[in-house]
Amino acid sequence: MSNVPQNVRDILVDLGFDESDYWSLPQKKSVTILTHKALERVAANQKVILDPPQIIEADGANKLATVLVVGHLNDKTEWAFGEASPHNNKNAYPWAMAEKRAKDRVILKLIGLHGDVYSSVDDFEADQRQNDQAPKPKPQQNNQAPKPKPQQNATAIPQPVEQLETVAAIDQTQIEYINNELADYGITRERFKSQVGCTVEDLPVDRYERVIDWIKKHLKRQVEVAS
Repeated sequence: MSNVPQNVRDILVDLGFDESDYWSLPQKKSVTILTHKALERVAANQKVILDPPQIIEADGANKLATVLVVGHLNDKTEWAFGEASPHNNKNAYPWAMAEKRAKDRVILKLIGLHGDVYSSVDDFEADQRQNDQAPKPKPQQNNQAPKPKPQQNATAIPQPVEQLETVAAIDQTQIEYINNELADYGITRERFKSQVGCTVEDLPVDRYERVIDWIKKHLKRQVEVAS
C-alpha cells in the first residue's frame, strides 16, 4: 500500500475507495490495482452511465471476445474496448471478462484515473510477456573488428528456459480473479478451503476451471434457496 503514489491515493480516498480496494502490483510496485467490484460501486455512486456493450469480435470456438463500451459522466463521454483471448484470459468465461475489462477501463477514464490505476481484471502478466518478446533495438555498429567469442565448453548443455520454472499453482492474475469472485458471492476463505481442500494461493492449475464452476454453482444454490 505504501508504494501507491500519494497523489493517486488522495484521489482514491476522495472518490470513496477503501484501502482494501487497491494495492500495488507485486511484480511492479509503481502500478496501482483496483478491484472490479470497487470500481462498479464507485461508478454507481458517481452516477456513471454505461451504454450496452457493442460486440466487435465473436469467436466462441477460439474463445475470442472483443466488446466496445461507451460511458457518460455528466457532460463527459469516454469509450474503451475490452478483449479476452487464450493469450490474456485463463478462465472459461471470455465474454464476461471482456465486458468487465471494457467497463472498468471506461470507468477509470471517466473518474480521471486512467493511466495511473488499472483494474484487477486486466492481465498484466500477458502484457509483460508481450513486452519481453518485443524486438529490442540493435546497438549501433562501429568500425572495430568483432572480438572473438570465447570457446564454449562442449560438455555444458544450457538448461531450457521452460525447465527453470515449475508451475505448480495458479498465477497472481488467477488468484486475484478467484478472490474477487469469492468476495462478490460472499464465500469466505474458510468455506473455500473446506470445499476445495486448499487455499486460493495453493490451488493447482488443473483445478482452476473446476473451482470457478463450483463458485458459480454456489451462487446458483443460494438463489434457489432464497426463492
